[in-house]
Amino acid sequence: MAPLWVAAAVAVAWVDAPRTALAAANPEELSEVVITARKRDEKLADVPLSVTVLDQQALESGAVHGLREIASRVPGLSFESGILLAIPIMRGQWQPSIAGDNVGIFVDGVYQANRAAIDAELLDVARIEVVAGPQSALFGHSTFAGAINHVSQAPTSTLATGAALEGGTDHWRALQGWISGPVVHGWNARLALSARAADGSWTNRADGQSLGGFERRALAFTLQRADDAAARWNATLRARFGDNRNQLPPTNTIDGTEYNCGSRDRNSGQWSYYCGRAPVRMQFDLSPGVPDGSNRSAQVSLQQSWRLASLQLQSDTSFYSATADLVRDFDVSSAGQLLGVCTIGINCTTVSGLPRPVNRLVRVNEIQHFRPVSREWAEELRLSNATGSMFEWLLGVTAFRTQDTNYQSMGVTRGDLAANEQLTALLPATPTAVGPVSQFSRALVVDPTLTQVDQADTRSLRTTTAVFGSASWRWRPRWRLGAELRLTREQLEIDSRVANFLPSFGRAIGTRTFRDATPRLSIEFSPSAALRSYASVAKGSRSGGINPFPGLLDSEQTFRPEFNWTTELGLRWQGTALWRGVQLTLYYVDLRDTQILGFSNTPQVTNLITRNTAGMHNRGLEFATQLQPATWLRVEASVSWVDALFRAGSEDPGALAFCGVGGGNQTSTFCTLGAPRQPSAGSPALVPWIDGNLAGRVPRLTWHAALVLQPRALASGWRSTWRLDADYQSDKFERGIEGLYFGRRLLLDARWTLQRAPWSVELWGRNLADERYIATMAGPQPQFYPTLPRPMHLVAGDGRRIGLTLRYAH
Repeated sequence: MAPLWVAAAVAVAWVDAPRTALAAANPEELSEVVITARKRDEKLADVPLSVTVLDQQALESGAVHGLREIASRVPGLSFESGILLAIPIMRGQWQPSIAGDNVGIFVDGVYQANRAAIDAELLDVARIEVVAGPQSALFGHSTFAGAINHVSQAPTSTLATGAALEGGTDHWRALQGWISGPVVHGWNARLALSARAADGSWTNRADGQSLGGFERRALAFTLQRADDAAARWNATLRARFGDNRNQLPPTNTIDGTEYNCGSRDRNSGQWSYYCGRAPVRMQFDLSPGVPDGSNRSAQVSLQQSWRLASLQLQSDTSFYSATADLVRDFDVSSAGQLLGVCTIGINCTTVSGLPRPVNRLVRVNEIQHFRPVSREWAEELRLSNATGSMFEWLLGVTAFRTQDTNYQSMGVTRGDLAANEQLTALLPATPTAVGPVSQFSRALVVDPTLTQVDQADTRSLRTTTAVFGSASWRWRPRWRLGAELRLTREQLEIDSRVANFLPSFGRAIGTRTFRDATPRLSIEFSPSAALRSYASVAKGSRSGGINPFPGLLDSEQTFRPEFNWTTELGLRWQGTALWRGVQLTLYYVDLRDTQILGFSNTPQVTNLITRNTAGMHNRGLEFATQLQPATWLRVEASVSWVDALFRAGSEDPGALAFCGVGGGNQTSTFCTLGAPRQPSAGSPALVPWIDGNLAGRVPRLTWHAALVLQPRALASGWRSTWRLDADYQSDKFERGIEGLYFGRRLLLDARWTLQRAPWSVELWGRNLADERYIATMAGPQPQFYPTLPRPMHLVAGDGRRIGLTLRYAH
């Protein structure tokens, strides 16, 4: 049940109408912006959802190149990218799961099913719609916390062209171009291409090569039937292709030698975890010669509509394909990881009470590859009446088929190991004594940068069908009621072929079926054209799944679906020429059966698995305003505060190793320990209780501010615009046990534009203060650290970058 402070807010505040980009203009202009957040073309001001729209002007003037910049301009949204995956985080809801995303990314309505490729190139984009809160009723697909939709530019009926050329520090270079116009009678087309590349801000000391650089190439094509009011059939065919390459990210590590909390090993004296802010170091020493990572994506969609008297039938057909090759320097060192060497049949097994010496100590380099492949076919039909009616309705049916392959391989330097020798885990207190045989022994190769050994291979098939609908009734001039509902049936099959370098269980678990109903109810009140409000309650859900490791306990082999109920309130007021507007949103999210990632408790299984915990309470506030003290001066500001806390009864058994529990130790310097709330076979006697802890990866406070100066145009017709942006994010914990935290930063961006149609020249700078910060972090897989605390890998954010853009559009 919503807390009292949320209930009180209903009585004292009108609830938010759609949010718009802070750079948007006056209320009259806002009322003409058309979006598709509810699966139909509607004016933004009439949509009872919390929507932020970044139009083309906002994207260009704010130097928005990807999800990081998008997140900085949308209250309640943050973003992490670096080691492996790109993950948007909405309203404190970030828990990794193989069952789907919390925030779905769509490009022209096509779901980006591959997590390694969701940060799509913003090529020829007309606007970006960010919808906060669960969108499971209408979008359904991995929109547990929200949805982000990229909408492409439409072809023009007359010939139009444009181009942009960029250059900057870190060898930044970019070229974009587009052409649009009629091609054959009744049809218009648009073609756009782009190529961007840059070196990273940091240098690898091992070989002098840059870290964090990229190359991105993209192509977009649209063929659309020309607007014809008399036409009963219209169609739009879109195709996109992207090809990206990425250098190794600038990565450091902290390990057991620096850990300072949890519990101490009796022999080595090393602690089990690190408490406090992660150290920020700008010295990097990674393995030389590691190949770049890459991802390639392609999609084709056909959108059709038929006018049937006062009704409209729409069809969306799409195919999406993406393949990624992600590379990780597993030991984060050019020197390699220190391990022991033993001889099979002689000293690779120890005798109780008689430690055996290793043959020698060696350093080995370890390279890991991840190759996720995704394919999705989707079809959706929608029937609706005319927009603007007193009673609006929509009915739809959808089906999609998603195939995923998650393949991992690893290569470990064989060096001078003989055929009968193996690597052993290091015992820090007695490094010359034989430890357990290391799993790295299963991946020995001559050159790990060139070849690897199969480590994991899992293939999954999700088949989903759903019916959905919405209805909106304007029962009085100022009041409107709305309802949405989706009924979903999903079937999941997995084929776990390889796990931990060994054959896995294949298809033995069989097909699992999930059924769900996700409603939304809303009420709107608009006392005037300048003041609009709504209140809503909606359900978001995410399917359960199967952990693809053999030998797990029944309680860990599968995990349940999770769901949330979101109550949302707010206010948007479009005011005077001075105070352009105020936007306020209050929300409360009640999450249940939250999926979290942690170590398995099954004996002899040391993998990370997805499991359920009791849930979370997320309370938050999002505020945005815009001031225009003069025609030449505009001030924009937004702030988001979220309190995402685990509810009573939550526990995280997977954090036992970080807390230091085990081997006879039952205390921890920072973890709250107690008996399992949901005991099962194999449960430990004590588990970390995380009641009231802040969710991992969630910044409690973020804000964005912009100062825009636009002096009067010169007599020659040239107009200049000066823009300064500040983007702040507070620290966030690495996980829900509240020990290690990172990510605090204040980034300053600036742009000066000199424009006279059709030309513009832009001088821009990003991270002008050269802020040093940790962008993301992740721990390597725990099964490779049976005797040492698992280290944490820290990825540094980009440094200062300055560039120049020459743009032409006619």
